[in-house]
Amino acid sequence: MTRWKKLNRFQQVLFLFQAVLLVVFSVLYPIFTRQTGVSYRGALLLRSVQGENIVYSGKVDGTPVSLTVSPDQTLVFQAGESIPVSYTVTEDSTAVPEGNDMSEVLTGVEVRRDGEILFRGGWFLDGSFDYLVDQDSGTLRPTLSISVDGIQYDADGQPVEPSLEPDASEVLNLVFSPALVHRGVPWAYWIGTFLVVANAVAMLYADELFRFNLRFQIRDPERAEPSEWELSSRYVGWIVLAVSAAVVYILGLTELA
Repeated sequence: MTRWKKLNRFQQVLFLFQAVLLVVFSVLYPIFTRQTGVSYRGALLLRSVQGENIVYSGKVDGTPVSLTVSPDQTLVFQAGESIPVSYTVTEDSTAVPEGNDMSEVLTGVEVRRDGEILFRGGWFLDGSFDYLVDQDSGTLRPTLSISVDGIQYDADGQPVEPSLEPDASEVLNLVFSPALVHRGVPWAYWIGTFLVVANAVAMLYADELFRFNLRFQIRDPERAEPSEWELSSRYVGWIVLAVSAAVVYILGLTELA
């Protein structure tokens, strides 16, 4: 309490600001990490259970999107007020391309979009990457795409028509093995908390730390007094640490883990 009274008004306000940061984000991080879902086109679609169906819903580029997965391996996609699109997945061993080098590890699947074949061939999931091998051509179908300056490109670097609808790879992953993620990475919380605690110690024990550092440079450091430059540097350092803690906390909540 004595040290608190020695702090000036600015230091007390900054100290309280950090205390609020610590309390607020200590509440927010557990809440965010419990809200699981799937990463879809750079957005988080939250998972919920409605009867026997699993629904992933959220906003992608400002458009409400929902993906409903049924036990019969059917997926229904809807974006905004558009007409729902139905995808069905059927496991079929005869869909595996014959003579392909990956035939032994491929699962034969057929994906239909509103009754029309979207993909038929072999599918293999290897960790976070999956492979699609077309039955007719036996070639590997690209499953990755990137977006640069608002333009979407496929794995071959060719521009593709932007669409919120899932492709065959996304349908298969959602039906068979959805990778659940959440917002909030633990390392960001702990780094932010470390910065808050370190800054609090730096403010409460500023003179002690100043003289402790001088022990390795001069004799009788207890008689030394901080210069105006030293005092100004302290304030700059405290502000930088407080702002850094806030930035780390916030960025950590925007990351998917």
